[in-house]
Amino acid sequence: MKVVVVSGSMRPDDIVEKLIESCEMGLKAAGEPMDVEHVVLREEEMGFCTACLQCMEKDGLPLGVCSLHSDRMHDLLITMRDADRVVMATPLMMGTVTSLMKRFLERCAPLTFNTSRGRRARVKKHKGKMGAIILVHSFFPVLSRIVGKDRGARAMLKLILRAAGCEKVKILSIRIPRIKPYRVDRVRGRGFNLGLALAKPRMKKAQHGA
Repeated sequence: MKVVVVSGSMRPDDIVEKLIESCEMGLKAAGEPMDVEHVVLREEEMGFCTACLQCMEKDGLPLGVCSLHSDRMHDLLITMRDADRVVMATPLMMGTVTSLMKRFLERCAPLTFNTSRGRRARVKKHKGKMGAIILVHSFFPVLSRIVGKDRGARAMLKLILRAAGCEKVKILSIRIPRIKPYRVDRVRGRGFNLGLALAKPRMKKAQHGA
């Protein structure tokens, strides 16, 4: 199974990275061979989208062509398109994703194209392909959904995962106002369970086929 994990974390030792590590452990615990690629956006030299809209022209199928060629964004989009699982993780800052993740999402525009009826995804949904969103913030997750505090972040991330061909998207939203040692293991457990949930459908399918 090919898995791509995209981290929009600003620091290498924060709770987002711990959740990603636990999620990867959960995926591998299923017993099936895993090819996991961890994309750390803070380590990528990624250009800013110039909003030229060239990548959204329909004749760029099956993947739009970005006018920027100085980074590896095109290769990352191909990897996301062909992966079996795609995970996006980010802290929420000022009610939305980090600037790193926002830049990445803007550069994901080649996954879509414009029509007279609006924007459409280039990649058809793959049956069984799953995506996951990991959000870490200082507001209560339930209240966030009620008042819409993280609505924009959820919508943006889900849109890109759908455009990458994900049939289903799981969301793990965690409130961490202050990280305390005794809470880290509990949080890691939720990340591990997310990894298992992403791996199980594929594992059950394989067993059924056997």
